[in-house]
Amino acid sequence: MWEKALRVSGGFIIAFLFLTKHPFLLILATSILGFLAGLRLFKGLDPWEVLLLSPGIGFVIVILVGLVFGRMRVPFSAIWPTMAVLSIVLSLNADIRLKLEKFDGAVLLASIFLSFLVRGFYFLLPDYRAADTWFHGSKVKMILLFNTPYFSSSLVPEYFSKTISNYPPGYHVLVAFHTGGVSREIIYAMNALRLFEIAYLPVAIYLVGKKIKREIGLIAAPVVAVSALYFYFVQYALLPAFFNYLLFLFSAFVLFEIRENKLSPAILGIFGGIMGVVHPYQYIIFQIMTLLVLKDLKKFSYQLATSLVLMVIFMPHPQRYAEGMIKVNSYYPNKDNPEFLKHILKYTFVSNGQVILGLAFLLGLLVYRPISGTFVAILLIILNKIFFRLHVPIVSAIWNSERAFMLATPLVPIISAQGFYLIIRRWKSFGVFLLIAGVTLAFPHVRMEHLASESSYLLDDETVNFILKVHKIVGDHEVLTACDFDSGRWIPILTDTPIKCYEGGVDNATYIYVDSRGAGELRAYPLDVTQLYSKYGILEFHNGLWLLSRVNKTSSRIMEKVCSYYLALGEISWLNSTKYFVHGFIVKNYATQKLRLMGYPYAVSVSRNSTILFCTRDYIKMLEMKVAIGKGCEKANIYVDDKLALTTKLSERSKILRIPVDLTPGLHYIRISCNCSYLNPLGVEYVRLEGG
Repeated sequence: MWEKALRVSGGFIIAFLFLTKHPFLLILATSILGFLAGLRLFKGLDPWEVLLLSPGIGFVIVILVGLVFGRMRVPFSAIWPTMAVLSIVLSLNADIRLKLEKFDGAVLLASIFLSFLVRGFYFLLPDYRAADTWFHGSKVKMILLFNTPYFSSSLVPEYFSKTISNYPPGYHVLVAFHTGGVSREIIYAMNALRLFEIAYLPVAIYLVGKKIKREIGLIAAPVVAVSALYFYFVQYALLPAFFNYLLFLFSAFVLFEIRENKLSPAILGIFGGIMGVVHPYQYIIFQIMTLLVLKDLKKFSYQLATSLVLMVIFMPHPQRYAEGMIKVNSYYPNKDNPEFLKHILKYTFVSNGQVILGLAFLLGLLVYRPISGTFVAILLIILNKIFFRLHVPIVSAIWNSERAFMLATPLVPIISAQGFYLIIRRWKSFGVFLLIAGVTLAFPHVRMEHLASESSYLLDDETVNFILKVHKIVGDHEVLTACDFDSGRWIPILTDTPIKCYEGGVDNATYIYVDSRGAGELRAYPLDVTQLYSKYGILEFHNGLWLLSRVNKTSSRIMEKVCSYYLALGEISWLNSTKYFVHGFIVKNYATQKLRLMGYPYAVSVSRNSTILFCTRDYIKMLEMKVAIGKGCEKANIYVDDKLALTTKLSERSKILRIPVDLTPGLHYIRISCNCSYLNPLGVEYVRLEGG
């Protein structure tokens, strides 16, 4: 009786977790639900393996229920009480007899710790300069707004992409679930899932490697923490694909169980179908691997049919999607060329301290041929794109060679682990030494990759709080924002305030949101705040984020806040602080952040007009600048507070310029005008302020 009471009370506790609004608690509740469901669905499996698989089971259940609700026109908001009731039902009569694998558990915990240690426990919120995360966040917002994963493109506001209505909805259903139905939690739910994926990848890799050989699973767990391809991948913040690699590994484990006749192929079909509804690229490669592993046409056909039925039911426009996958033969010259293939192979197996892991990978290709064969299939897809361009239905639809190679992300650590296993089996001490050396050698390199990538993200807690403050100030009034390279595009996702995207003019705008922290890539952020704050009042400011108003004047409190932030004491330099480089300069970018971490001294601008903003408490009589351009010789005009102060010639050889000025205490800016671009960028090493 006491055991039953304990199970019931436990079920109610899990149900309570499902009714919270906290993303991490909802992920925990989803994993527990997955464990309870797994105990019933996977009775022939070791409970230890069911425990480790439980997040994957829970994710599949949540996505499946959310999609079913959408097709049955059940409000999406019903999913939380449904999961709560389901958790109570599953907790009844749950027979939990778990024997922990202590050594394996210790290795997994150490590998999880290593995954965060190598990243310096440093995480922002994953919105980088391009529109990917924002695109997916906007789809989640529409799911919450219309209470369904399926909505017409005609309902999508003009500041969101109309194509979000057609995009596979699996990932977005899961994120929407983890928001607890609260819009401001969207980016936190996306980040919570990302952090969980980072933590759980060693576990998922272990599960798959263990089905080949237990030792391979144990070796693969720490290897994945320093595998360069994972760090290359997250530079793009392609969050649905990153989630799908975790789902790929969970599905691979189920695949091995089917090979051993422990599970029905229908279960694999469900896992595979959900993978396809998250993103089809991983699904394509998984089906290739499934065929190589099973070698049983009947089982393969059964799971394939099940997964395709799910995709037909739950894709927004399955016929249109299928036609595209069959007809498209995608080719992108900037990625589909031999130089790129050479670059990505070097990045993955040689550079970034990957030499030892890369050699182990080459050896590992000889061990378990279905895994190795899947990698070879990916390589053949790439070679076809580069050299032959033969149209192969389905696989030719993969966007380019870069996206194709990234599909090898979950395979590389397993194959490397296979190589280390071959060495350890024969020369144990030497093999363990090589494994430790490989991880140690890779550690500082992939750490820098992460820090550079993470530092380029546009969102953090302070930025989100500023966006919420903007909403509180302007309410439902429209705010003009750049949209490109801009945190302001998140305003209508995290709040109900509408935005208008900048199209070349600001004259009709009542409110303007400016993010002057230097996001950009081949071109710069379009709005120069120094050309706006003299015409518009500064209504609110925080650390490079501005809310300007046509109808308000700048208060002395706000001006003091701005001046305090941009206060310059003697010298402005890129290595000391990036905040002064407010326009034209590429700051929030993986490549420039990596250069900065490596000690490269120049702030890089790709714009014709580059602006440095600063505040001084003293009178300034002389400015000294060290500048250069990428190549050739260019004329440059240098303005101080919009007054022409110097005309000079710049070249790739750095030049020290001394400019007489007469600046009073307060806010000032320097603008450098030149025929500069990403092909011929401007570099500024420092600006020194000299008093009279």
